[in-house]
Formats: sequence, structure tokens, C-alpha cells
Amino acid sequence: MLGIYQVFATGGFRTPIHSIRTVIDDRGRILQRTGLNTQRSIPPETNFLTNYALQQVVSNGTARRAQSLGSNLNLAGKTGTTNDYRDAWFAGYSGNYVSVVWVGRDDNKPIGLSGGTGALPVWVDYMKRLKLTPVALPEPEGIEWLWLENNSGKLSNERCANARYLPVMSAHLPEEASSCALSLYQQDRAREQIQFQNQQGDINQQRRREGLEIPNGEAVESEGAEGSSEQSEGDEDRADTWYDRAVEWF
Repeated sequence: MLGIYQVFATGGFRTPIHSIRTVIDDRGRILQRTGLNTQRSIPPETNFLTNYALQQVVSNGTARRAQSLGSNLNLAGKTGTTNDYRDAWFAGYSGNYVSVVWVGRDDNKPIGLSGGTGALPVWVDYMKRLKLTPVALPEPEGIEWLWLENNSGKLSNERCANARYLPVMSAHLPEEASSCALSLYQQDRAREQIQFQNQQGDINQQRRREGLEIPNGEAVESEGAEGSSEQSEGDEDRADTWYDRAVEWF
């Protein structure tokens, strides 16, 4: 378990866990040293999303108690509880330490404690004795932040209920939008089109007053612009899918 969370804490790089790092003689000379064989085990984008999720457990989830160590540390971790409360786990890390706590009985009988009530207090007590640094993993390329509908994962908007601003892999952007977001998008597009038609109509009227020629395709009047907008919006929908035109809006 420690080896797994060590990968998350280092940005996706695995270093085998050893109980003994070095063996020295009575004069301080190193007789044997554990070699470091570090290699990437998780793509940086995947590790970034995993780390973000683990930080949410501490900031808003079952491990909020860990914030007593300092909310500026951006700690990450996960509680765990097995069936019948037989095992209580907490695995987590700061910027410089990874630690795992298990609480349970040798005979596998229930202990009546969850990861949050059994293992997490021990973890916090241990980590507060160390000089911790904040978790500060860099955001890799291939990550975009979008408003998503909670639980469904569909594209959303900050004005929608249950919308959350979350990191998403650029290679796996959602292609569906929530009904709330679609409604808002259509309203905004219609409003923009009406404003454009009104502005163009005002410009054309000014050109007529000044005796200037109106270019072909721009003969739009301010009155009735709302009806014109519906036709124009339909033309745009035929030329492009809503997704192609709306990703930046979402």
C-alpha cells in the first residue's frame, strides 16, 4: 500500500520500497546501499487527476480531520474500511512524506472503527511530528479545466446546479452536455445573434442616411431581428455541430 501511494506522491514515478536503506560498519563506512531504480509507472495526466481526487478527500471528504495539520499543505489521501469494520486504513502524503496506517485485530474480528475514526487519527498524530511541505505537483500538458455536471460527468456551466469545476484529460473530453447547460447555451447564442442583428441593422440604417451602399449579405434591419436570428442560428447548426462551437463556452 505504501508503494502504491508513493507513486501518486511523486507524480507517477515508482521507486521500490525498502525497509533497510543502508548498512554501515562501526566506522560509518557504507557496506551496502539500496539502489534507486525509479521509473514512471503512471502517465502524468492520470496521476494529476488521481492526486486531485485524493486532495478532495482531505479538503471535502472523509479525511477532513487531516486539515488540522495545515490547510495550506494541500494534503492528499484516502480512508478505507473493510466489511463489518474489520480493518481501518488511511494512506496519505504531504509534499515530502508518505505514510500508511492500518488498524485492526490479529484474529480479524470487527473493531467497530472506520478509516476516518480509527486509522486517520493515528496518521494525523504521526504526521504532526514531522516537518511537512505542501503537495505541489505541477499540472502537466493535456489537462483542461471544465464545468461538469456532478455524477453524470456531462459538460455543464457554472450557473447550473450541481456543476463542479474539474480537471479533465484533453484526449477524453466529454461529448455530451447537461440539459441545463444546453438550455443556457442556446439562450446565450440566441441573445448574441439578436444583438448582432440589431447592431447590423443600425449600421445599415446609418449607411442609408449617409447615402452609402450596403454590401450584399448585410441587408439586415433592426426590426424583426429576433425572427432573423432563428434562421441564422439554424444555418449555423447545419454548418457545425453544437459541440464544435460550444466547447470553449462550457
